[in-house]
Amino acid sequence: MFRKFVVFTAVLGLIIGGASAVQATDAAPGDAYQGENSAVDSNSQVLATISDVVGQDWTGLMRQIPLDQQGPSREGWANCSGLDDPSCDFRNEPSGVYQGQVVLQPCTQTESSYCVESLELAAPGGDFQPATFIRKAKQKVWTMDSRVNFPGGGGALLYEAPNAPTAGGFKTYALDVSLKASWEGSLGHFNLHDITAQVLPYRGYENAGIRGIAGWGDEAGTVCSWKEPGYCGVAQDWVEGTKVRLKFKMPSDIAGWFKGRIQKPEIQINPVDAKTNEVTVAAEPVGVAQLAVVSPASEKDALLNTGWDMGWWGGPGFVEVGMRASDRDVAKFINRYRKQLGDSSSGTTTMWNFSTVNSGGGSDCLQSTNKLLGVVTTNAMGYDGSAPSFEDQTLTYHVSGMHYLADGKTLTEGTYDLVMRSDVARCLYGFTSAPISATVSVVDDSGQAKTAVTMVNEKDGWLKMAAYGFTFSNPILNVKISQEKVVEPVVSGGTSAGSESTNTGKVVAKKTTITCVKGKIAKKVTAVKPKCPAGYKKKG
Repeated sequence: MFRKFVVFTAVLGLIIGGASAVQATDAAPGDAYQGENSAVDSNSQVLATISDVVGQDWTGLMRQIPLDQQGPSREGWANCSGLDDPSCDFRNEPSGVYQGQVVLQPCTQTESSYCVESLELAAPGGDFQPATFIRKAKQKVWTMDSRVNFPGGGGALLYEAPNAPTAGGFKTYALDVSLKASWEGSLGHFNLHDITAQVLPYRGYENAGIRGIAGWGDEAGTVCSWKEPGYCGVAQDWVEGTKVRLKFKMPSDIAGWFKGRIQKPEIQINPVDAKTNEVTVAAEPVGVAQLAVVSPASEKDALLNTGWDMGWWGGPGFVEVGMRASDRDVAKFINRYRKQLGDSSSGTTTMWNFSTVNSGGGSDCLQSTNKLLGVVTTNAMGYDGSAPSFEDQTLTYHVSGMHYLADGKTLTEGTYDLVMRSDVARCLYGFTSAPISATVSVVDDSGQAKTAVTMVNEKDGWLKMAAYGFTFSNPILNVKISQEKVVEPVVSGGTSAGSESTNTGKVVAKKTTITCVKGKIAKKVTAVKPKCPAGYKKKG
């Protein structure tokens, strides 16, 4: 499936390697790690890499070209210039395949119900302060068309946050919150699905030669995390401990789970109306170890012949090959280069992003078509492409990565956060409404326990679980949820009046307390069948 979308992604700008694939030749202090592509000779070499890109910085629509109409270069997709483009007559082509994306705009500047309400940032140890909206990136604006359920959109939103500078000392941030749109010919409207959100610290870069899509460089090799004609934003790293709070409105029928490159997430969901939810996500960015290996050109075919879920991209010559961090075979891909790289990553990039993800398997409780159930996030180089699965009464999640950071000495320390609705946990185990608790454990692929700092709490209808500080290569994260025995009065069911029932089904004798007196002396006695000691009488 990955291979067939190569041309589509190259044209759309959904570049799998994105801003993490090419090294800027004029890198400045604070610039995010951008791989080693500048060292690749596209005639004889290829860059094997893991992609970690989510979302886009532009709004657009594409039409899939039928195979018998494709030219010799096999372009599979064509850009639509607008909803009224005669070459993209989706209204009269029920069987046509049209895919697009919409970058949400500020709620104050759009008629659409789906929009961005606010962005706030907090410096380490500081309070949240609103980021100031500066302008939109200069991209084509698509107007809303409610007749076909197309919400309209534009380019990235640009902000300033003087209270929370980037690692390079800049105060500029770009925001992309985007919805995917697929034409449903039989229904006569677009289906809105899959939402992504990312906040990108950046420094401005002015150069008339910048190419047209984010993730590709200009002639000097500079890579853009967002772009517009003649100008773009070069990705910066975050300052550790910075916090972001994003509030936006999205379709209420987008359900299931979020995944993300964030840590310590908090989520709130409030219904606006029957079709719209207001979502607030607050979290810190996280440092993600990267993989980029310069290899002989033959490595491309060798990887594509493994049968793994591989793809290739990078423009003319297709100089990159690899997979997404959440793909099924990512652990195998990492292991292929573990010895060659000395079990060390190629670099680290700090990120703040999240997106919708498939529900977990093993229980219907982990799947929903009408509400968001939770958030799962990690900084692992590779991770499961779905929410945790329910296996043997345990929520299980797999991650993978190199043992060391790029210096070959510092251990890579993993992060894992799982925030889920409390009612989902109760559904999984059949628990009552009484308080629940959980244990989080990390084991390696041989079943040995790994050291980690774990945290669990339940508040406001959400159960929050986390594990921090564990090491790689291929650990498994397990969450076991439990509930203490709850004493409830017996109404029926055959238990005696002097007993009580627990949620486990066991019958436990009930204790009572009486007061015994002897003259002016009083004693309290507690027992299943309390009796006063010799010389004392029961009071009352």
